[in-house]
Amino acid sequence: LSNDIQRNLEAPLNGIREELAALGLPDVEIRAVVREIIGGLPADGRNAGAVMKLVMPQLKGAADGNLVRAVVSEELKPAPTGS
Repeated sequence: LSNDIQRNLEAPLNGIREELAALGLPDVEIRAVVREIIGGLPADGRNAGAVMKLVMPQLKGAADGNLVRAVVSEELKPAPTGS
């Protein structure tokens, strides 16, 4: 059962990754790491420099710094208001 679940999840994720790459967008794993780091920081410590300092060692050179910075900037943007 666990193998079936893993197989059923891997195929769609691989498809998503391929589509993201084709569109020049970051991998879901980069965004997940960035969100985890941001969530662990106090509100007053959430700035691009602080996040990048913590994210890049976790990615261990697996991602281009410019791409990571773009994801960080996007994730740090305030949420749109409903006005």
